[in-house]
Amino acid sequence: MHTKRSMIQIYLVSMLLLAIIPSLCIGYFWISQQYRDFDNQSQQRRAGHIEERRQQLHTRVTEIIDFIRFEKSKVEQRLRKTVKAQTMRGLAVVRGLDSRREGESPQAKKRITNAIVDALRQVRGENSVGWYVLFNSDGTVLLNPEYPEMENNSGLDIQEFNGRYVFRDAIALAKSQGEGFYDYESYEPTRQPIRARQLVYIPVSYTHLTLPTIYSV
Repeated sequence: MHTKRSMIQIYLVSMLLLAIIPSLCIGYFWISQQYRDFDNQSQQRRAGHIEERRQQLHTRVTEIIDFIRFEKSKVEQRLRKTVKAQTMRGLAVVRGLDSRREGESPQAKKRITNAIVDALRQVRGENSVGWYVLFNSDGTVLLNPEYPEMENNSGLDIQEFNGRYVFRDAIALAKSQGEGFYDYESYEPTRQPIRARQLVYIPVSYTHLTLPTIYSV
């Protein structure tokens, strides 16, 4: 009787295990599939969110760059207007003094040129940024208050960082176009080894003298 009961129990346990094990396997595979689906959906949503944020960031950066360019163009326009106005004020001084040259002796003409140089030497632009350079048609530098060692010497062989001949280009521009702006790179006037863009306005060439205004920007 006991043996018969044990066999029944074994049979029932075996049947129960046969029912439970497949259910567990099916449940495991279903849960695994659901997890994989959820993980794939999460990755897709994450990738979509990242792409959306990337697009938003790209749009924002583009807007900022466009704004900076717009503001830079306005600053450039104001700077050019300032440099030209400063140059024309200096040119008025040159014309006022140089009008006395006609009929004068060479010594008197030299004194007039020295008077022009003295009148412009201490003059600076807004915020003491710009200064006058005066040179004649053969490239002899008559005034450069930031680099006085250049005065009374030819500037025709002076090159900027990119190898351009600044004074030759300035004279050529004055002769060919009459007036205009000229950009080049040089050291800051403080003589520190810092490259700086320098903007020059070349006015209408006045008789034997050319008077650009240099702004270090």
